[in-house]
Amino acid sequence: MEEQSDGHMVISADFLYNGDYAFFENVELAVSDGKIRELRERHQGSSGTMPTLEMGGALIMPGLVNAHTHLELGFLHGRLEPTDDFPSWLQEVKSRRESADAETLATAAADRIAAATAAGTTLIVDHTSSDAAVPALAAAPVRTVAALETAGFEADRHVEYENRLAERLRSTEPGEMHRVGIAPHSVYRVSEPLLTFCVEVARREELLFSVHAAEHPGELELMLSLIHISEPTRPLYISYAVF
Repeated sequence: MEEQSDGHMVISADFLYNGDYAFFENVELAVSDGKIRELRERHQGSSGTMPTLEMGGALIMPGLVNAHTHLELGFLHGRLEPTDDFPSWLQEVKSRRESADAETLATAAADRIAAATAAGTTLIVDHTSSDAAVPALAAAPVRTVAALETAGFEADRHVEYENRLAERLRSTEPGEMHRVGIAPHSVYRVSEPLLTFCVEVARREELLFSVHAAEHPGELELMLSLIHISEPTRPLYISYAVF
């Protein structure tokens, strides 16, 4: 059921979770102009002529947030064997992504956005290195952030990396539901000059900022083993894991 032209309606359900560790039963929400105005017992308020959307045994809850995705890698779903060998897993992901064409990456991103939206996600923060997901993010029916992932551990090439990131930022326009951010990949894949540049740009342009820590115990072990290695030596250790 759609809202009336004046934007008022009532939504009722058997269960509601308010996002603050509180559950309620047999409730309804009074909605006006796209905002929740009142939470009350079911059928206790005066809805007047307002339409009512009866959800029955459903659970009403706040929209989900996925703060770290790699949507363009959705085409790998079900294609990689589980393993505890994190560097080898990274190498296979890197190889398969590099062999995929731009259309495959873009289609995967659009498909993953559709799946996330259908599952109740209302905010997606995607970390993209190819920018293939950016058009799908900008067109998504939910709030999105394109976090432009950047990496470069060779300190003497930081100007090259900075120019590349600046060009990507110029090509990525924010929108009403879409924001842009900067995501230096991690402390072990970004040189100090490049990280400093990213911080300065994010502050100046008021962009969201994200730094990858660790998603897997193997990655945490890798990070801790490499973080204190000097920059001239670091490429020898992590070239196999460039991602």
